[in-house]
Amino acid sequence: MPTQKKNFKQKLLSLKDQEFTGRLDIKTNKGGEWRLYFYLSKLVWADGGHHPYRLWQRLVSVYCPDLDQDKLNLEEAKQFECWSYYVVIKLLERSQINKPQVIQLITTRILEGLFDIFQTEAQGNTLKCRIVTLPTSVIWELGLKVSVVLLTIDDAIRQLEVQWLQWKKIGLTNYSPYKAPLIKNTDFFKKEFNAKTYKHISNFTIMPKTAFITGSKFDLKFLK
Repeated sequence: MPTQKKNFKQKLLSLKDQEFTGRLDIKTNKGGEWRLYFYLSKLVWADGGHHPYRLWQRLVSVYCPDLDQDKLNLEEAKQFECWSYYVVIKLLERSQINKPQVIQLITTRILEGLFDIFQTEAQGNTLKCRIVTLPTSVIWELGLKVSVVLLTIDDAIRQLEVQWLQWKKIGLTNYSPYKAPLIKNTDFFKKEFNAKTYKHISNFTIMPKTAFITGSKFDLKFLK
């Protein structure tokens, strides 16, 4: 009898007790790509997805609103595979942002990457996962020298499943909570949903200027 292929959650859990340091590469049959980075089986960063640079800009805008992104010098960071992580750490070292901001940004980036992968698989897409074991020295060379966040696989899955269940309950599994809707017409939305559902949706509108809702009943338009 053939061995059943592991799903994404099972693949993650298989790394939990291995003290794995390296990268998990994920590709879909529709061209999506993500990279998850681990140090001793703990998640330190996630990259890839759709428009990763825009995702990074959005996270910086949300968690570091006083930072002028137009003045950032990205030339030094371009040599690193994880250039966006490198930039955030450099900003922390220069006291341009603080550690709580960095922790929130990095944790959200990891969780949104996991959510996107989980959601993609749940929608019936085929995932191809490749485990790349790397020595610690190479991990540092990728731009991950300072590990501010070490998120355990169990904690990541727990948060992911709670979020997925909440998102599923309000019927928005085809949309990402990390492209959270900005409710332009609150009166219209309150009429369309009962109080409990409206409250659930409102809890996810934490990232303004990413998306907006307008027009007909479920006309979700995401800004590019």
